[in-house]
Amino acid sequence: MGIDVLWLEEEAAQKVEDRGDFVIYSLDRLGIPLVEIGTAPDIVSPSHAKEVAQKLGMILRSTGKVKRGLGTIRQDINVSITEGSRVEIKGVQELDLIETIVEREAARQVALLEIIKNLIRGRLRYLIK
Repeated sequence: MGIDVLWLEEEAAQKVEDRGDFVIYSLDRLGIPLVEIGTAPDIVSPSHAKEVAQKLGMILRSTGKVKRGLGTIRQDINVSITEGSRVEIKGVQELDLIETIVEREAARQVALLEIIKNLIRGRLRYLIK
């Protein structure tokens, strides 16, 4: 697993309500430091994706400087297949869901490619007639 990007950000204010003439923001997380880590596109399977997330979490927690608990570490998972598009699933918090999420997104993309192929075949048959 390679690391392409590592940077420090800070949490922004969250929009709570838009009342037209003014907006209400929650400032409770404003300024909280965030570490963003971007892995190289070399994760090869759903189980590998989970393994990488576990390892990164362990490394971060071992510093003693990272909060623990649900909501403190979130993964944005990018899934792509051959001939498919890269799709980003944001904010995954439970490591046990990573494999299922990757598997289902890959299956969704495979199904879409099959639909496209069927539509193209149908269109070609229509054009040949």
